[in-house]
Amino acid sequence: GGTVPTMISNESSSSMNFGNAVRYCKNLNESGYADWYLPTFHELVSVISKGGVSVPADNSGNYVWIADIDGNSGYYLQFFNFGNGHVSRDYGYNPYYVRCVR
Repeated sequence: GGTVPTMISNESSSSMNFGNAVRYCKNLNESGYADWYLPTFHELVSVISKGGVSVPADNSGNYVWIADIDGNSGYYLQFFNFGNGHVSRDYGYNPYYVRCVR
């Protein structure tokens, strides 16, 4: 609790449902790190807005999965668009891309 992510991953090469997105982050090994996880909305905003955290340049405009706005496993799940900043909700079945944090 209270930790702030320090890195954001590159975007996944393919879209996937929410369950696979969670597994993707859990199994990701990128830039020499293997402690990645799917971010909450607040973590993603923190990583993007704070100086000193590099956001990879592959901002495709694809929607990417994030945990729900409070980080709970609630009724709806969230997805985010880096291109236009849009946040929306989904039940977890549709495929979206993934960015993980650590």
